[in-house]
Amino acid sequence: MKKCVIFLSIIVAMLMTACGGSTGKSKEDKSNSIKFETISRKDTCYLDNTFSESPKYVSNISVKVAECENKEVEARINSSILYTIFEYENMRMDAAIDTFVSNAFTEYYDLRPEYFNEKQMNRNPVWFNFEYDLKTDIEYGRNNTVIYEIENYFFTGGAHPNTVVTYINFNPETGDEIRLDDIFKENYEEMLNNRLTDALANKIGAKSRKEIMEKGYLTFNDIYPTENFMLKEDSILFFYNRYDIAPYATGTTTLGFSYEELSDIMK
Repeated sequence: MKKCVIFLSIIVAMLMTACGGSTGKSKEDKSNSIKFETISRKDTCYLDNTFSESPKYVSNISVKVAECENKEVEARINSSILYTIFEYENMRMDAAIDTFVSNAFTEYYDLRPEYFNEKQMNRNPVWFNFEYDLKTDIEYGRNNTVIYEIENYFFTGGAHPNTVVTYINFNPETGDEIRLDDIFKENYEEMLNNRLTDALANKIGAKSRKEIMEKGYLTFNDIYPTENFMLKEDSILFFYNRYDIAPYATGTTTLGFSYEELSDIMK
C-alpha cells in the first residue's frame, strides 16, 4: 500500500463452547448451538514516515465471528455481521478487514499533499490525526436470542468524533436475523410509533409534541420503529444513535417496553 507504515497484530481467541456443548458456566455459554471467536488487529498509517510526530490514522478492529457444526447457521450469522459492519458480501471476515483497512489507509494517504503544504507553513494540524475503533460483543436475551452488538467509533478530522452502536438479534436455531416484522403483528407501525412517542415524552419530561421538539428531539426526523433493537430477557429496547431522532449534542436515546406492554401488537 504505497509507502504507508502499518503495524499489524491479529489475535484469535475462542470465547464459547463448541456447538452442542454444555460445559462451562460463563455467560457466553448460554447458547449451546453457537460459539464465537474474536479476530483482532491494530494498524497505524503515518502520513510522514520521516517525522516522529507525524499525523497518523490508527485503526483498531475486534470482531466476533460465529463457528458452528451447522455451517448454514454459521454462514447466515457471519454474512449478516459482515454486511452490517462493512457492507461486503461473500468474503471471509479476515479478508474483509484487510480490504477495509487498505481502502481506508489509501484514502488517508491521499491527504499527504495537503499535509505537506501545512507543514511547510510550520503547522502540524491535529485534524490530520484519524482514528477508527470497532468492537463487538455478545449477550443473550429472550428465548436464547443472540444479541450481537457492534460499536463503531470514528474520528476523521471533523468537528468531533462519533460513535454508532448497532444491534443484531439472531435466532440461535436458524442463524436468521430477527426483524420487527417477525415479532409484531401486521400493521403494527402506527401503534408502535405512538407508544415510542409517548415513551420518549415520558423519558425527557415533555407533555406535548411541541415540548419534545423544544428539548431537541424530532426536529428533523420523526420517531420510527427502528430495527436497531434488543430482545432482552424481560423487555425490548429500541436504540437510537446520535442524529437518528436528535442532534449530536443530545446523545443516544434508548426506549424500552416490557413484553406485556406490547403484547397486543406482538405475535
